[in-house]
Amino acid sequence: MIDLFSLMIIAICLISLIFGSITDLKTREVPDWLNFTLIAAGILIRSMYSIITWSYEPLLFGILGLILGVAIALLMFYTGQWGGGDSKMLMGLGALLGFDLTFSSLLISFIFAVIFIGAIYGFIWTFILALKNWKKFKKQFHAYMHTPLHFKIRITSFTISFALLIIMFLFIKSIKTRLLLLVLIITYYILMYLYIFIKTIEEICMIKFISTSKLTEGDWIVDEVKVGKKTVASSKDLGISHEQILKIKQSGIKKVKIKEGIPFLPSFLLSFIFVLVFGNIVELLVSLI
Repeated sequence: MIDLFSLMIIAICLISLIFGSITDLKTREVPDWLNFTLIAAGILIRSMYSIITWSYEPLLFGILGLILGVAIALLMFYTGQWGGGDSKMLMGLGALLGFDLTFSSLLISFIFAVIFIGAIYGFIWTFILALKNWKKFKKQFHAYMHTPLHFKIRITSFTISFALLIIMFLFIKSIKTRLLLLVLIITYYILMYLYIFIKTIEEICMIKFISTSKLTEGDWIVDEVKVGKKTVASSKDLGISHEQILKIKQSGIKKVKIKEGIPFLPSFLLSFIFVLVFGNIVELLVSLI
């Protein structure tokens, strides 16, 4: 049975994820005040509960959850997988949910769910984008496939795969080893074409010019933005800062090219609901084997 403390934590997380998902879908932004409020609320509520129960564990688990959330958020942000809003939301959820050093903890279950459900969500979203822009997508995908570099990669991959298949059937007798090699070859091809698929979607659906008046903190700049000979912002920046936006606006530049990501926070909401209903997705999948 869920106690009042856990119920309050779950309710706050759900309300925050619903509100954040709506704003992400509408504006492609998650308000900083929401994320920072979550972090503060997590530490404050857990501090109060520690005092009430005369136990250090609620606060300690909240701090550990925040640390884990920060670590994963920074990894995902600096590898370009998540935007700043998604990353900060995970920090807030980490502080609220806490980490009690168990595999089945709500935070760990949520993170695993985000990995699985987030991947499915991202693929469905990009697949829909491809269908909506099918003519452009088909043309650009074909162009990518026939660039000299990708052509060489495909020829080399086919040659290596063919050689491995010959070796596999002539010299390897173990059925398990054969299956493993076959799975590895198929996985490689899936990843190669998936990479080209994602690059195509980025090129035709996610890269666009916007007015500098609509620039917001965290936007990803595609081309270098220069004022005179000085570079003010570029693709090397991990999201444009408030100071950079001011300099661009003051320079008189009217438009800049940005890369717009998909609204990913709804996958957080779906993952959280999944965990509440079904529990740890890894344990669930293992039980089905």
